[in-house]
Order: sequence, then C-alpha cells, then structure tokens
Amino acid sequence: MGARWEKLEEIVFLLQNLSDDVALSNRTYKAKLQEIIQMCEKAKK
Repeated sequence: MGARWEKLEEIVFLLQNLSDDVALSNRTYKAKLQEIIQMCEKAKK
C-alpha cells in the first residue's frame, strides 16, 4: 500500500508542476489537470 501512495504523491507533484508550466490561456487543460490533482488528493485521504 505504501509504495502505491508514494507513486500517487509523485504523480500529483508532477501534475502540479506541469499545471504551473501550462500557459494560462489554455484554461480547459488547466481545469482538467486540477480535476485530476483533486481526485488524487481525495484518493490519498
């Protein structure tokens, strides 16, 4: 179980970094990314 959560943390971290890199003009993409990040955050709890 532990390794799985670590992987999830890693994915969330990468997604957050990616979302910071994405141009603000691409709102749909950013919104989708935020959705995925939130889903990952919920899964961790």
